[in-house]
Amino acid sequence: MNNTVILLLTGGESKRFHSDKLVAELNSKRLIDHVIGTIIQSNLASKCYEVGRNYSDFHQIPKTIVNDPLTAIGIAWSYLKSISTITPKNALVLAGDTFNLTTEIVDFLYWFPGDFNVVPDDGHLQPLCARWSSMSLESAAKNHLARRNQRVRSALIGPTLTLYDTRWSLGQKGSPFEDIDTVEDLERLRGSSDK
Repeated sequence: MNNTVILLLTGGESKRFHSDKLVAELNSKRLIDHVIGTIIQSNLASKCYEVGRNYSDFHQIPKTIVNDPLTAIGIAWSYLKSISTITPKNALVLAGDTFNLTTEIVDFLYWFPGDFNVVPDDGHLQPLCARWSSMSLESAAKNHLARRNQRVRSALIGPTLTLYDTRWSLGQKGSPFEDIDTVEDLERLRGSSDK
């Protein structure tokens, strides 16, 4: 039995976007619905916890509408440990705006054997679309409790496997880990999908 959960991050403030980017539409769907659909298609909805705004029917983790993803991960991990009789060994952390994410990648990261970090690299390390070990999740929880603002990558501690695939950075649709930070990013993608 795989003792891994999915943490879908939906609680950021989208400051650079100037409004909630997860409800912005791309290809006639909200950005968040692209990721929700991928998780459902992977048959992993029962393992998924939404960490943020309650956009899905997944299990909800309360009090996680925060702008810092590392804090959200730390709160979620602490909450899961407090309610679980068996603490998960890993968590697949997914940002809510990774609209190009595929079921193959979700399945690959979720079912990857071992209890260590598994982090894709498409030319940039992708910690917000990666499997985190319990050691790294504990690091995020300690960061939250100490109220330290650290970079997300700094919480990934212990054994880490970095996965690099040239198709991720050279694909026609862009990287499966591509996200949207600004309105200009969204408009560029809308323009390229019209062609």
